[in-house]
Amino acid sequence: MKRLTMFLVLICLFSFLNLEAKRLSFNQLRRCEKYPLYEQVEKHELSEDEKHYYTRKRQGLSVKQKNKYKFTSEKRNNPKTNREEKYVILQDEDETVLWSMKEKNEYRQSRTFIISLKGITAICNYDKTNSLVWVDKQGNIINRLKLQKYQAAYPTTIKDSEIWLIQTEFDHFNIEAPRELPNLASLIFCDSYGNILNKIELKYANLYNEMTLSESNDYFIYVCYKVLDMGNYRTSEFQSYLFKYDGSIIKEYPDDIALVSGGYFSEKEDVYVDKGSTSRIIDLPTGEFITSFKTHGRSAVANKETGIVAILDFGDFRVINYKTKELLFHYKFEIYPRPKYLEISGDGKEVIVLTKDHRYKYRKKE
Repeated sequence: MKRLTMFLVLICLFSFLNLEAKRLSFNQLRRCEKYPLYEQVEKHELSEDEKHYYTRKRQGLSVKQKNKYKFTSEKRNNPKTNREEKYVILQDEDETVLWSMKEKNEYRQSRTFIISLKGITAICNYDKTNSLVWVDKQGNIINRLKLQKYQAAYPTTIKDSEIWLIQTEFDHFNIEAPRELPNLASLIFCDSYGNILNKIELKYANLYNEMTLSESNDYFIYVCYKVLDMGNYRTSEFQSYLFKYDGSIIKEYPDDIALVSGGYFSEKEDVYVDKGSTSRIIDLPTGEFITSFKTHGRSAVANKETGIVAILDFGDFRVINYKTKELLFHYKFEIYPRPKYLEISGDGKEVIVLTKDHRYKYRKKE
């Protein structure tokens, strides 16, 4: 037993030292031969539409397709009770009414409606059964996912609504639920009509309720956690996953090297860099770590081939090459609030930095 314990300790130590060896310090960087390699070419005041556009991008939401279906609501009088009841109405792009349904079920529970680009609607709390229901454009039930007792579901769509991704966990709003329950956290992948494709049981019971999707939705990062009571304080332990869109796991990351939601996928989707106090760059096809660096903001990576990364560290904006360990550009923003978002082109030739009201564009010198 002692030998086994020592062996496990040595494995953990080797993994830690391996990660430390790959960590990159800004103090190690040397200026490139033609420093500064980038120059500012634009300072543009953001319109309200542009602020909305970048807000959606920062939150990992789609900026490509707009759903032609929409929900409206109206109040109708119930002649039996002589009371008003709220109805949810689905309309198409011509504002033609496709179906209407009471906002609450027969147990006075509020239904939740999520519409896909195909006009298929997922409905939580549809009836007295603890299940998730899908209805078509005529309001007819086409599928049903039965949930466990005290389990809640949060559906969303990816891959242009070709895939339904359902997050499940303990229903924190159910006052009848016991305090001690088995882990009910999972990710369920369904096709556009609600047929199950894959199901992943998550390690920890609490969902981060935030995922980071690549532009194509082929890859995404997901995080779950548990709360640890340390007596006089509480802390959390995390587990993160790198998924393919069909639910296949590329790699799992335990607490000491867990990724953080809200990172940046390269344009070619060959590498990913997360955000946080330690930003890690990983190879997407394998999930393996390439390098990491300490920062306090957001980073954006061009592609695996060039090794170019743009970094926001409080007010410090840097462009570096993690392969050659060269500093390509550095500028300090003396404004408040500090810029919190940036983008880099797939070839690494252009970088966009956003402040609260302005967009700065930097271009690589020829």
